[in-house]
Amino acid sequence: MENIIVIGGSSGIGEATVKKIHENYPSSKIIVVDKKECNYDFEYEFYKLDLSNNNEVLDFVNYIKNVPVKALVNSAGYQENMDILDLSYDKFREMFSVTLESIFLIEQAVSNTMIDKKIANASIVNVTSIHSNIIREIAHYSSSKAALGMLTKEFAYRLSKYNIRCNSVLPGSINTPLLQKDLFNDKLLEEAAQQIPLKRHGKPEEIAEVVLFLISNKASYITGSEIVVDGGLSLVI
Repeated sequence: MENIIVIGGSSGIGEATVKKIHENYPSSKIIVVDKKECNYDFEYEFYKLDLSNNNEVLDFVNYIKNVPVKALVNSAGYQENMDILDLSYDKFREMFSVTLESIFLIEQAVSNTMIDKKIANASIVNVTSIHSNIIREIAHYSSSKAALGMLTKEFAYRLSKYNIRCNSVLPGSINTPLLQKDLFNDKLLEEAAQQIPLKRHGKPEEIAEVVLFLISNKASYITGSEIVVDGGLSLVI
């Protein structure tokens, strides 16, 4: 049985991705990794993990060393609006711990397992952000996503000889709980939508469709790529 891991799979883009994977790969075992419990109406495995807790991350790394993984999707992340001049070192480190450092350890372990078990057309997909390239005044968030994008390319180059593909998906403004927390009423949501060329926020399912494509055989010649899915927002900001 093929195993597909989705990190951050309990809500938002991760939740939509888990559902799309189940629809399209019903015979695969989905391992949902998150610090928040989830409740899907189909069979899956849940692994509770706080990415900011190094001991928990190392325990998970040891766990997946024996798991044959066909694909890993990382959609973990969070936002907090903090001015760079007020940003504490602890907050900065916590963001990088969740977004980058823990993911490096996990993806390194998964990559070695894919190599050892000779998984055919294996794939890793990291969900970053258009703000890995565009200022958003959340320095620790944007810079950690930018670093994750480069880490993805480094893995893509190193793993290409094993036919393991690594790509990034860069969402723009997607209607998730994170966005709704930031734009906390209909007026703010609509005002922000009007700044997007397609005049609406994206749906988590629209990001999940791109992720699904990247882990499929249809994307067998795509690696080291960054796919922007933002309704044209990056054209105007």
